[in-house]
Amino acid sequence: MATFKSNHTSASQLFKRLSSYAQTNPLYKALKEFGHIIKSQFILTYYDDLKLRQQIQKQLNRVELTNIFAHAVF
Repeated sequence: MATFKSNHTSASQLFKRLSSYAQTNPLYKALKEFGHIIKSQFILTYYDDLKLRQQIQKQLNRVELTNIFAHAVF
């Protein structure tokens, strides 16, 4: 955790290391549940905030248009 906090390792590397242990590892379980809390908070914010939904939809439309353009060119 100290290496994660000091930016010497990434979250994905931390979870890769923890997932190599048993899934019953208390630290792994705690971080996984914490991730569920953050995800739930985002979903509730997304549902409640019209401006956020519009911004996300606008960005998704840009990506989709880029994919359509790339497909048409190639």
